[in-house]
Amino acid sequence: MRVPVYNEIKLKGFSLSSIKDDFRKSKVGTGPFYIDLTNHPLEEPEEVFAKVIKALQHFNINQHFPYPFYIISERTIHDSFLKIFFIKSVKELPKYYLQKNGQIKSKESELLHKVEVLFQRIQNSDINTNLPKLKEAYKNQRHFYDLSRETAFLEEVFNELEKDNEILYE
Repeated sequence: MRVPVYNEIKLKGFSLSSIKDDFRKSKVGTGPFYIDLTNHPLEEPEEVFAKVIKALQHFNINQHFPYPFYIISERTIHDSFLKIFFIKSVKELPKYYLQKNGQIKSKESELLHKVEVLFQRIQNSDINTNLPKLKEAYKNQRHFYDLSRETAFLEEVFNELEKDNEILYE
């Protein structure tokens, strides 16, 4: 498996069938992709966004897993769950997938193999039905993290008070 890096999809047309063909040719879902619509004079950008979303749903591609999908545009859909994937320029893409090509080491190769296996497992499951479970797990993990931070802070305060108490009674 190759190192996942951003790939741009250049749309040849804005009809649903044209977008689906471009997605099929680009193999959307096999890596992080983005569409740059900043230089396209769109009369109805919401319609184009809706068609892109329909095409993603047609191929059963989730915008979150296993790789992100971004739409670069000055305009966004404000009432949509997908608005976090709208960004204003290519420079705002997360840096994680901006990698330089080079020879990978054996340890990195092993990790890429694990990622490939996990990628296959994710593609074989229905992400959209499992997304609420993932969100619930995220909330629980976040709550646990907050509690552990608070516990660590209180332990630190307690230790400081014990030190001060020892100094007072010496």
